[in-house]
Formats: sequence, structure tokens, C-alpha cells
Amino acid sequence: MLHHPNASLCGRLFTLLFVLLTGLAAGPGAFGAHPADKAEEPKKTVVTVGIQSSLEPVFFTGSFGPTMAYLRKTFPALEFRSEVLGDDALLQSIESPGFDFVFMDSGFYVFSAEQVEMRDIVMQTSPQSANPAESVGSTVIVRADDARFRRIDDLRGRSVAADSPESLGGWNILQGVIRERGYDPEAFFGEVLFTRSQYPGVAALVANGSVDAGVLKACELERLMSEHNIAPDAFRVLDERKNAALACRHSTPLYPDVILSELEKKGSMTVSEIMGNSGLSRNTVSAKLRDLKKRGVIESTEKPKSPKQRYRLVEKCPIF
Repeated sequence: MLHHPNASLCGRLFTLLFVLLTGLAAGPGAFGAHPADKAEEPKKTVVTVGIQSSLEPVFFTGSFGPTMAYLRKTFPALEFRSEVLGDDALLQSIESPGFDFVFMDSGFYVFSAEQVEMRDIVMQTSPQSANPAESVGSTVIVRADDARFRRIDDLRGRSVAADSPESLGGWNILQGVIRERGYDPEAFFGEVLFTRSQYPGVAALVANGSVDAGVLKACELERLMSEHNIAPDAFRVLDERKNAALACRHSTPLYPDVILSELEKKGSMTVSEIMGNSGLSRNTVSAKLRDLKKRGVIESTEKPKSPKQRYRLVEKCPIF
């Protein structure tokens, strides 16, 4: 399970980012009953969230699920709707646009940002990564006693196992490396077996000789060794790279992992607007704004104590 050493702070920051960014454009009075009908149930403002279906299972169980549960509990006046979609359907919905926010891997983010205006808000990281921008890569493994393979190039025409063709770290980053070396990634391997998170897994297929090599998301090898008592010398990592940003063995360059993206800028907001959209008290909103301003997440548009004061996100906010 992914865990950030400052998880409680990150949860509060993440929640307030949603409130600040959405603008919750349901209009005035969306969170209160109409004066003429006090018994009428207030309508909830809907915040829509899209999720790329190929994200790792640990993201859904360790990050997305707890985050959405926290948001729904913290903001009962908001209705958070989420939908998991494949790449094609997700891109079509983004272009519509059909979501306020989208969780996606960094590769799909770069591709999507070329189709529609969006910006990254926060990135997911893990205890193994010292830099969120260098959190994910591919690890290519072979059996330690298999002397036929020393470099990734030696795998041309050979059999390989990977979890999914949609996995950024578990497949697509390696495809980019193969292309950079002058090969056609589609024709490089002789046989490719995708396990789709089923048993036996990638490492097991390599260990029992079913395939010549395996492609893992960086840090997956360390997890397997820790949880399944696999000997440290059971596998060799091809073209192993050294990078202080990631405390895991890897064969490729490193990139950001999961990105939360905003599909359109919502501009600035006043304290009163944030209070109306979030249901929080003035004291609570003011305290949170001071905290976020101190941390460099937001900035004020006017001089202190100005009656026209508004707050907006800075171009790049801190990452958790």
C-alpha cells in the first residue's frame, strides 16, 4: 500500500484543493434550502471524477478509495461521482468535457494535454521515491543463472511476460526505451504474455522458465521479495540504472506516476465563495487559506485586508 509520511496533511490539502479548484458552479444558494421552503432538501453540487482503468490496483485500494471516502465524509453537501474508463472512452469524455478532474498516469496525461487544455495539480508518490517527478519506471528481470542476457537488446526475438499493455511502468516506459534504441517495439519481442494480474505472475513465469524475461513496474521486485520470501539473488536486472530519487532497482528512465489533472482553470475565489461552496465556517476557511498561502499553494490577488481580496492557486502547487 502506498503511504506518504505526511498523509494527514496531504489529505487535508487534497480536500481543500478540490474545493478551491472546482468553483462548484451550481450558483448561489446551492447548499441551502430556498427561503420560501425550509423543508425542501438542498440539492447537492456534483463533482465528477474520471479514473484511467489501467492504473495499478494498489492505486485504487491504497489511494483513490480512501481519498474519495474522506472527501464524501468531509463534504456531505457535495456529491462526488467517479467513473473508471478505458483510455479511448476517457479521452472522449475529457474532450467533451465530461469530468471536473481526472486521475491518469503521466504518459496518458501528456497525450491528453495535447488534445484538450488541462493542467496537473498533484502527483502520487511513495516512500521509495524522493522526487514525485521520478517515481515510476520499468524493471526488466531475467533468471540470475541465465547467462544469455546481459542487456535489454539481448531480448530481441525472445519471450517476455508483463502485467498489462496499458501499464506505464510495467510496459510502456520500456517500449519507449526500445524505440530510442532504434527498434520497433511492436516487433521487438518474439512472444509477449500479459498476465493481467492473474496467477502465475510475471516473476513466477520468469522463475519457472515459461518466459525468458519479465517486465515489472519499478519497486514491484522489492515488494515480491519482501512479501514472498524471494531470494535477493534469484533475478538479475538488465541495464540497471542508479538514481538517488528512487530506492528501487530499475532499467529505464523515471517519470511521474499518477497525476490528478484539472480540466479547466476555475480562477480566483473569495472567502465567502469558498464558504458557500464548502459549507465551512469563515474561521475554518480563513485558517486553511493562511496555511495554504504559507505553504506556497495559493496566493492573494490584493493587498492584505483589502475588501476585494481573492485567492487563487499558484502555477505550481506542492506535490504529495
